[in-house]
Amino acid sequence: MPQMAANMMEEQVGRLGGGPMTAIGVWFVETWLYTVFMSVAYGVIVGYGSCRILKYALRRGWIDGESYALFPTAVGVSCLPLYT
Repeated sequence: MPQMAANMMEEQVGRLGGGPMTAIGVWFVETWLYTVFMSVAYGVIVGYGSCRILKYALRRGWIDGESYALFPTAVGVSCLPLYT
């Protein structure tokens, strides 16, 4: 009986019921595929969109040189609530 209980405990290690390979697989999916790649995709979308908006505003004469220099800071500060 004790051997059977020990075997059952070995099979259900961790919150997902797997061993080290399951943990590495979950870490890879959660860390690399979700966090890193989604952050890169979000950065590309925000960067491209803000570049287009900035070029449009410069052509129309809506912003001056000082605003142009502070634009990356404004985009970064406005994106902070989305990261948390």
